[in-house]
Amino acid sequence: GAGGIENPTREEFGYMRKTATLAMVALLGACASSGKTEGQKQIEDLTSQINKLSTILTEAKVVIQTTLAEHDQIVNNQDGDLLGHYKKFATGVDKIEDYRLKARGQLDKVKAAAVPFFERWKQDITKFNNEEMRARAEERMTATRQRYEEVKQHSEEVRANYEAMMATMRDHRLYWAN
Repeated sequence: GAGGIENPTREEFGYMRKTATLAMVALLGACASSGKTEGQKQIEDLTSQINKLSTILTEAKVVIQTTLAEHDQIVNNQDGDLLGHYKKFATGVDKIEDYRLKARGQLDKVKAAAVPFFERWKQDITKFNNEEMRARAEERMTATRQRYEEVKQHSEEVRANYEAMMATMRDHRLYWAN
């Protein structure tokens, strides 16, 4: 144009601005599509660890229910197969113990995945320039952390109840073994 690069006209400046904006959008799009952010990776890891724990607990629930049913068969002795039910019960108690160890290990993985997730989120909040967005992000993080802490607390309560149930089941297994 008549204005040249040093002194662009209003139309040339507008065109250059649009071109630069499109180039920036294309560059950002390429960066975004090339991989996940660290935060996205951390939330995927935490979610994956929670899902694995959920699977273990669901499987354990089935084994616990089956083992308790065998326990009831022994107590009620309706079919006279005490030895058969005892063997299934004793095997079930052992399987429940295995699931307890798996669940404990997986819970440790959940806790380990939560630490960097919440730390990064906390750090990212400090980078907001917009006060309203920062406040909303802090509220979301606080609510999410609170839900996470409630789940941890609930898991401790479940663990305590589980330990009491297993103590009784171990005693019954020992008693019936003799």
